Amino acid sequence: IKKKIDQLSIKKILLILFSLLLGVLLSYSMSKFILLSFFSEKTIVSININRLANALKPVLLPGEKKKVEIIKRGKEQGQGIAYLKDGTMIVVEGGQNHIGEKINVVISSFFQKNSGRMYFANLSSKNI
Repeated sequence: IKKKIDQLSIKKILLILFSLLLGVLLSYSMSKFILLSFFSEKTIVSININRLANALKPVLLPGEKKKVEIIKRGKEQGQGIAYLKDGTMIVVEGGQNHIGEKINVVISSFFQKNSGRMYFANLSSKNI
């Protein structure tokens, strides 16, 4: 019973604090999972700006060709790193010898993380 009372008290305090915050601020952003889960129960709409930005980034599918500039070496031998305009990283197999060059690549796969996507690509001999 004490645990239920404590949880209810915490929820009431959080709801009061959030109501005050809404009165003062016109826009807000929350990134803490606990707050998001609590307020989603109260039918208050919240938007995670990072998730929204990642969802709006264009998706490259395996087999798509892209022209990129190799910026630096990758972690593994022979890899080069390139970035798209939106900051998405592309790991290029065989790109280490092309640092500073714009080369054609073919997307082979991608990895979705909370922070965004990371693409893997191979060198392409065909022009784009």
